[in-house]
Amino acid sequence: MTEAPPTSPLPAPGRLRPRDWLAVGAVDSAAHSMNSLGPFVVGGLIEELHFSATRMGVWSMTEMLAYAVSMFILAPRAGRLSLPALAFGAALLAAAGQILSAVLDSYVLLVLLRVATGTGFGLLNTAVNVFAARSPNPDKAISFAMAIQTALFAAMGFVLPKAGEIGGRPGMFLALGAFVLALIPFMLLQPSGAPERKPAPETKAHRPWPKLRHVAPMLAATALFTLGSLAIWPFTERIGLAAGIDRAGFGFLTSVSNVLGFAACVGGGLLGARFGRTVPTLVFLLASGVACFVQAAPPDGPAFAIAFVANYALWFLAYPALIGAACALDPVGRLPTLCTASWLLSQAAGSVLAGAAGDAGNYAAIGWFGLICCASAAAVFLCVSIPLDRATMALRSGS
Repeated sequence: MTEAPPTSPLPAPGRLRPRDWLAVGAVDSAAHSMNSLGPFVVGGLIEELHFSATRMGVWSMTEMLAYAVSMFILAPRAGRLSLPALAFGAALLAAAGQILSAVLDSYVLLVLLRVATGTGFGLLNTAVNVFAARSPNPDKAISFAMAIQTALFAAMGFVLPKAGEIGGRPGMFLALGAFVLALIPFMLLQPSGAPERKPAPETKAHRPWPKLRHVAPMLAATALFTLGSLAIWPFTERIGLAAGIDRAGFGFLTSVSNVLGFAACVGGGLLGARFGRTVPTLVFLLASGVACFVQAAPPDGPAFAIAFVANYALWFLAYPALIGAACALDPVGRLPTLCTASWLLSQAAGSVLAGAAGDAGNYAAIGWFGLICCASAAAVFLCVSIPLDRATMALRSGS
């Protein structure tokens, strides 16, 4: 069902149509809906069903693990995936899990439903990464898809708190399920393959894997960055409330963050690798670490607000930069898919760690941990970025 023959109809090489941007933006928005909007429902579950922070860490970890496993399974077949069929089935699975979560209050059943939603989100994210890797400009494809995502999430930052006011925790889950379902018609606008670069699809589908000396640091850099910057994320709303930000204010900050994230995506997409991959990405990674540290242990409400917005916007610069580098190493889409899977595995571990720290009242330790991880990611990324920049310079000097 999810494989297409090598002769699948494709747009002209090197060109991306408006419908392609709309389609991949819709898939990306659905795939990341819980990553961005999840703190709302985590807070609702803690308040309404009185689950501990540790139990919610396990809840988030389960979804992240299912997310990652589904991507690891599909990565070797990335060269032949039919993207509309994949996105359609994945969206139905994710939406069903969200809607059923609105009517159940058993912790065990809610955790099991995270397996369904995580699998759906993982399949959706695979479609995004494969699309980007096959496109003429992977950095721009990822960044512009995330720009559409941030525009939609800015609106959802207002909708979800209102859904919570009207329907409580069930209202928020229903809103998240409806959000995914509403995006399905746009997902189907994808070509059965994806916009391709030369050489021909038959060649790219069987291209050998990148060398281990590039794969290992690329996966490590992605895992370290996401572990450090996202470990605190499921409990960000709780920290904001403790710092004096009410729920409506948190929703406002989320929307502001998405607006700035939109600008970051567009700017990053236009920037691409124009100034190389090393310096810009190092700046993004290190700044993310500092923002994560302040966000985890803010001295007051304004400090939390600044760190939250900065960390959110920086994510939309750092993550596309990392995935763009992975796409440059593997145009088939296998390595970027594995990079995103490594993100989810690291975030799963980070969610449990943050939950345990939350129960102990020590989120500040996660802030230090995040700073160290982001700095380590920057150091490891040098093993990939410097060879890529050298190869680009050699290509330009030879042309």
